[in-house]
Parts: sequence; structure tokens; C-alpha cells
Amino acid sequence: MRKDRFRDVERHVEVPLARPVSGRPIWFDAFLVGVFSFAVFAATAQYHDPLNNDTRAAAIAAWQLAHHGNSTLDAFYGHYSWIFESHGRYVTDRFPGVIFWATPFYVALGGGDYPAIYPGALAAELATAIATALVFALASRVVTRRTAVVAALLFAFATGAWTVAADQLWTHGPAQAAVLLTVLFVARRQWLLAGIPAGFAILIRPHLGEVAVVLGVVGVLRYRRARPLLIALGSGAGVVVLLLYNHALWDRWSVFGGYQNTASASAHSMGDFLIGVPGVFVSPERGMLVMTPALLLLIPGLRRAWRVAEWWIRASALADLPMP
Repeated sequence: MRKDRFRDVERHVEVPLARPVSGRPIWFDAFLVGVFSFAVFAATAQYHDPLNNDTRAAAIAAWQLAHHGNSTLDAFYGHYSWIFESHGRYVTDRFPGVIFWATPFYVALGGGDYPAIYPGALAAELATAIATALVFALASRVVTRRTAVVAALLFAFATGAWTVAADQLWTHGPAQAAVLLTVLFVARRQWLLAGIPAGFAILIRPHLGEVAVVLGVVGVLRYRRARPLLIALGSGAGVVVLLLYNHALWDRWSVFGGYQNTASASAHSMGDFLIGVPGVFVSPERGMLVMTPALLLLIPGLRRAWRVAEWWIRASALADLPMP
């Protein structure tokens, strides 16, 4: 009886709202939401030094790859952080996904003998705008479009998406877009396609591999079929590319790459991890509930929302829980 009730909810909510209304397809409205978000992001991003060490290292690596076709950063050693010696040359320990994402922007816009800031900033802005459009597309599957617009704009401008992800070339924007696109394909049961952004997410932040694992396993349990495991093809390819990249730079088969350097890894420990998990929510410096206090207003409705949520919403929430 309970299962039938949830099936009725799915039929009532997901299918009708996934169809075009008012003559406009959902993708068109998602595009408009993304364009608006991008315009605001582009008008307010940081285009001048000093940049954060993480974002600057990613930007110069993307410029180097775009204009010289390699990852050697000898010319920048001593001027920027997160550049380390590896087998006779200097490279960055930034993960490759964000570097790969920004490289086309430096190919198209970053001419000259020195890496400009604005191509990297535009890469961050576009990734975060795409993430905003995807939030709208996902929300449109379960609520009205008007409500979906509100949800997307809250994501864009009432969270760290605007103030952090779209401000500089962090991993956050590309990672958000990759994970949300994965979830959208999963919600549409397009498992093979879901693996592509899932694999790219691993290149951006390797621990995001758990998203593909959780969504694939829950999909198998939900439909009692092996087809959801097709997500492993794309996500597995991401792991392979990451291993090859790290071996080329650091001469070791590892998903952690340069983070295994003493200079880079010394600040991380299991104790820091255990402190960091609750810190995600309540840290005075970067806690989610501190930086986005509006989320506190949602707590009273969490139980009811969980009870009526689509299976892919629940699975996505479960996939996100272990992430620091």
C-alpha cells in the first residue's frame, strides 16, 4: 500500500511537470536562468590580483597547457604557491579537472606571454551558471517552474555559489555542474550518460567518486536491474584518466597526486577530517549553516520532504553526507 502511494506521487509530480508548459520547453527556461546568473557572476567576479593560492595555481596551469601543451611550471616557481618539484621539473598539485575545464578559455582568450586572470574567472562563472541552470532543471521535475526559478536563484545568490564558486577558479563551480548533471541524467534513467559528468567530477575532486557509487547502487536496488551500473563506465574512465595524469606528473599510480607531497599533505590528518565533518555545517569560518543561515528555516520540513522525495533526491542526499 505504501509503495503504491509513492508510485502515485511519482506519476502525479514527475511526469506532468517534466513536460513543456506554456509552449516553452524546460531547457529554454533553464537557459534563461543560466544566462541571468552568468551576467551577475561576470559583473561581480574578481579580475585582479591577489588571487587565492589555489585558484591562481589552477589558472597558470590551464594557461600553460593551453599555450605550451604541457604541465611544466618552471617559470612560475618561487612566485606562486602550490608548485612543487617533481623529477626535474616544477608542477602544481591542483587536481586536473578544473585545469582541463579552464584550458579552452585560455586557448580562446588568454593570449600573450603571461596568464591573464579573466579567462579563469569566466570559466568559473560559466560553470556556476551551468550549475544554476541544472538546479532549475532538476527542481522542475518535482515542483512548478515558478518555484524552480526561486530554488535556482536561491542556490545562485543565497549560497557560496556567488561569493566563492563564481568569484575565482575554484574547483567548486565545475564540481557542482558535473554532479548536478550526473543527477539529472540519473533522474532520467540515462545511466550511461550519467557516467560522463560523474567521471569528470572525479577529475575535479576525486572523493566525488562516491556520488557515482551511491547513485548506481541505489538505482540497482530501486529498479532491481543491473542497468544503473552503466554509470561505472564513465566514472571508471575518470579514475583511469586521473591515475594516468598523476603518474605523468608525480611518477606514481595514485588518485591523490601532489597531495601526497609532504609540503601539501602535512596539514591533513584523520583528526582534521573528523573535526571537518561537523565543521561543514557549523564552522564559524565556512560552515554551511553559518554562511547560509536560510537553510535553518528548512529543518522543520526535512522529515516530511524526505518522506515524499523522489528516490534520486534521497540517493543524492545520501551521497553527499560523507563529504567533508
